[in-house]
Amino acid sequence: MKNKNGVLFCFVIISLVSFEVHAFVQPSAETLEQYKAILSSLNSSIDPCNDFYQYACGNWPQHHREENFGIANMMQRLYAKDLQDIIEKEYPISVVENLEEGSATKKTLQYYYSCVELESVDVMKFVEMVKPAPGVEWPLLEEFKADGNKTKFRLRPMEFFGLLGRLHSLGVNNELVRLLPLYLENGQLVVIFTIPNVQYMEQQQIQDLLQEILWDKESVGKVTEEIFDTQNYWQSIYDNYTNSENEEEQDEAEDEGYTLTDLHLRYPKLYKFLQKALSQRLRQKKPLVAFSNENYYKFLFSHKWPANEVKNFSNYLLLKFIMILKREHSFGCRINVVNQIPFIFHGLYHKHRYEAYGEDLNSHIVGVSKKIYKNFLEILHENHLNFTHRQLGNLQEKLSKVSINIGNLPRNQDPQILENFYRHLPEMDALNYYLNNLQLKQHSVGEHLKCPPFLSCREDPDHIPYYDRTLNMITIPFGTLKSPLYDLHHDALLIYSSLGTILGHELTHAIDPTSLEEFESTDFKSITEKSEILESLSCMQRQQATHTIDERIADLVGTRVAWKAYSMERSESVRKFSELSWQKLFFLNLAQYFCVKRFDFDDEHDAPPMRLNEVVRNFEEFAEAFQCPLGSKMNPQKKCRFY
Repeated sequence: MKNKNGVLFCFVIISLVSFEVHAFVQPSAETLEQYKAILSSLNSSIDPCNDFYQYACGNWPQHHREENFGIANMMQRLYAKDLQDIIEKEYPISVVENLEEGSATKKTLQYYYSCVELESVDVMKFVEMVKPAPGVEWPLLEEFKADGNKTKFRLRPMEFFGLLGRLHSLGVNNELVRLLPLYLENGQLVVIFTIPNVQYMEQQQIQDLLQEILWDKESVGKVTEEIFDTQNYWQSIYDNYTNSENEEEQDEAEDEGYTLTDLHLRYPKLYKFLQKALSQRLRQKKPLVAFSNENYYKFLFSHKWPANEVKNFSNYLLLKFIMILKREHSFGCRINVVNQIPFIFHGLYHKHRYEAYGEDLNSHIVGVSKKIYKNFLEILHENHLNFTHRQLGNLQEKLSKVSINIGNLPRNQDPQILENFYRHLPEMDALNYYLNNLQLKQHSVGEHLKCPPFLSCREDPDHIPYYDRTLNMITIPFGTLKSPLYDLHHDALLIYSSLGTILGHELTHAIDPTSLEEFESTDFKSITEKSEILESLSCMQRQQATHTIDERIADLVGTRVAWKAYSMERSESVRKFSELSWQKLFFLNLAQYFCVKRFDFDDEHDAPPMRLNEVVRNFEEFAEAFQCPLGSKMNPQKKCRFY
C-alpha cells in the first residue's frame, strides 16, 4: 500500500488502515494512572533548566522498588509475569505431559517448569558440569580447595583449544578466538575467524567475583593480579593486530577459504576448537573456513603456551563464564528461559493474550507508525544536511522499505514455521534446569543462523522496539505493548511521547551514519565526509562526547519526529487531566523512558541521564516550555541537529 506521496511503507505482520486521533470525552483510567506516575517521579527541588533528568526522574527509583535497572527491565519483567499467568492457567504440568511428544512447545514448557522448581539459581552448579577436560578441575577451584586435597593442574595445548571451543558453544565467544558463522545465498555455511573484540573486565569486577567464589580470601589479591595481567596482555595483542591489519599482506588462501580437512592439516588446534564449538550437525554441512586476519591466528598457534600461562588463562575463562551466567540470570531463570526460546513464548502470548484485541491494537499502532513516518519524511525534506535531490530520494526509498513486525512472529502466525525452526531442540528434563540450560546454549549457537524469514533472531532478545539492519525491519515486541510505554487507551500525547518517539528513534537507524556508509549507490560515496554531516557530528561531540553517535542521533531525530507528529494532531484532551501544558507533559512523559535505578547495564547507549539531557538541550521547544534562560545547561546558545 502507498501513502499519498506514492511511497510504500510496508509492514510484515500488520496491515495498513487509516487512523485519526480522537480526544477523549473524559480521560481514561490508564491515562490518569500514567499521569500519576509522571508526577510521582518528579523531584521539584531540582531546576529542570539545570538537570532535566534529575527533575523528571529524581523520585522514580523509590516508586519502582521491583526494578533493578529501568524501563527495559520493567517491560521484560511484566512480559514474563504475563507468560507465567498464561502457563499456570492454560498449561499446568498435567496438560504439558499430554502435548505432542517431541513438539517444540512441549520441550519449551518442560524447560520452563524445570526453572519453576528452583528457588534460586546457583551458577556454580553450571561450573560443576563444565570442566576444562575430563577429570580435570578448574585450576582456580582446585588450588584453593578448602579440604587441601589438591591435584596438579595439567592441560595440554590441544585440550586447551578444545576448552575454548566448548565454552564458545556455551556462549563464551570472543576469547582468543572469535567465530562468525554465516550462510551464503547458495546455502553454503562459512565460518569466519576474526580478531576478538573482548568485553573488558575492570580489576574491581575481577576482585569482587573472586571474593564470592574463593574460600581463601587472602589469595584474592594475588589471583586478581594474575587474571587482570592476563587479560591486559592479550588485549594488547588484539589491539596490535587490529591496528596493523593490512589486507594486501594476507594470504590468498584467506579469500579462497579452507575445508575442514585443510584446516585439520594446517591448523590442528583450530580444528579441535571447531569440533567443540560447532555441533556435529553443523560440521556435517562441510563449512568453509576463512580468516579476516590470518596473521593473528598464525601468531596464536605459534605461541608456546607454557603451563603457567594456560593455568592463568583458564582461570580468566572461568571468571568470564561465571560472569555471563550471572548476567543471564540476574532477573531470575524464568526470564532467561523466555529469552532462550523466545518464539514459542511469543506464540503462546499471541494466542492467549494478544489475539483477542489484535485487530484494534494493530490498527492503532499502524496509525501511529504512519504518522511517525509521514512526519519523518517532512523533517528529512527540510534538508538540514543539504543533500542532493537524488540523495534525498535514496534516503526516502530506504525508509519506505522499512517493515514492522509486531510480536516478532512469522507471517500469519503459522505455528508450523516455529516448530520447524525448533525441530532440533534437545529433549528437556522438567526436573533438571541446569542441564537443560547448557543444552539450549549449545543448540542456540547454530540455530540462530537459520532464522525464519521476517523474524529477528537476536542472541539477546529485547523487550522494547529495535531496528535490525540486516532485515531493514523494526520489531515491536509484545512486551512493549503495556503501560508505561503504550496502552490503547492512553491519551495521544502519552502515546506519541513514548512509543512514537521510540519508533522515530528506530526508524532513524535506517539512515543513520552507519547506514549511510553502507549505501551501495555511488551518490553516497564518502557521504560521511560531507561538511554538513561532519559539522553536525562535531557539534554533538563538543556538547558531550559519545562513543555511540548513532544512538545520539536517533534520540534527537526520534524525539523531533514524535513532537512534530503530535503537535500536528494535538487535541484538547490534555486539559481534561493535567494542569501542566501539553508541551511540558510531552517531555515529562518522554523522560519516563529514560528513568533508571542503575546506569551500568547498557554498553550500546550512553547513560540515561546523559541521553535525556542531550535530547532536551537541543530543543528550542523544551526551553520555551520550561522557560529556561538562554545559556543555561538545558538551553545552550548552540544547538545540534542531524536531520
